[in-house]
Amino acid sequence: MKKNLSLIAYISLALALLNQIFVISFAKLIFKKVNKVELDEMSYIIIIIAVIFLTIIGIIATLFIFKNTVKSSFVGSIILITLGVMLLPTIFGFTWIFGVINIICGILMITVGAIHLKTSREYL
Repeated sequence: MKKNLSLIAYISLALALLNQIFVISFAKLIFKKVNKVELDEMSYIIIIIAVIFLTIIGIIATLFIFKNTVKSSFVGSIILITLGVMLLPTIFGFTWIFGVINIICGILMITVGAIHLKTSREYL
């Protein structure tokens, strides 16, 4: 992957992973402040499972992009697009504060993955 594309991918992945850590830390507190209702345990468990799943996929994408061979960055860009698509509907599951950051990161990941797939498909 080109340096400028990989830099954007690293920044968006780091921001998304940091946002997932913030979701785990502050989900109950922010939900209570915004909605004036306590978040029930089942919803919190679903949020934690979704965050862990998104974090694992983000780490896998980082490893594939960091390896920086043609085939691994190709797989990494496909994983980036997948992660970007999965981050888009999180505004409905999490509060809007975390959802907006996830949408921005998702759009960045989809864009970087699509640009890389378009420019590198002749090398495969």
